[in-house]
Amino acid sequence: YITFIDSDDYINENYLEKMLSVMLSDPMISLVICDENKGRDCGINNREERYSTKEYMRLCYDCVAQAAWGKLYKHSIISDYKIQVNTRLSLAEDFLFNTQYVNSIGDGIIAVIYAPLYNYTVRDGSLSNSFRSDYLENNIVALSFLKKCLNDWNVDKSNWQLYYNLLYKMYEFALANNIYADGELSIKERIRINNSILKSDGFKLAQKNTSLNINPIY
Repeated sequence: YITFIDSDDYINENYLEKMLSVMLSDPMISLVICDENKGRDCGINNREERYSTKEYMRLCYDCVAQAAWGKLYKHSIISDYKIQVNTRLSLAEDFLFNTQYVNSIGDGIIAVIYAPLYNYTVRDGSLSNSFRSDYLENNIVALSFLKKCLNDWNVDKSNWQLYYNLLYKMYEFALANNIYADGELSIKERIRINNSILKSDGFKLAQKNTSLNINPIY
């Protein structure tokens, strides 16, 4: 089995014991995910839920499935399907890795432990306040592969709605990051970049299909 821990994060003492016990409780379980503590009250109820591959989109939308930390993978699946982290991406590589992994488990089950066994450290210079010119490009790679998988899995309309809502939120974050995050670009250049995003086919597709409230400024 394989788990990932970021260098400045830490895990609870029973993290591996709890994750492994859930994994071993059912041979169909192929991935175990736990909740994380980001200095907030996330509710310590130790509730466990199980999801199919077709329900993976829900976990993506809830941001449970996008990071590599806080998960227990089967080494055999990673090895057999030659799943690797895409080192050409500086963002969303975890998201892409997880989708490739879930796409390889077939009828396998995803188990989620709703207890904060993983402690995430909010870092200075995080994505929310740092300008990233590659944010959109990297996330489009991950979301494009996810879209292909959703087609292959023949998911229902509700999952597609979540997909387009997530796509739209990605574009909104990129637009806000371009304007407000720290960086050396002038306001004029940032506005130019945002105008090109607003005119893109990808943004128009997300805007057309989202059920979220659309900012009138768009």
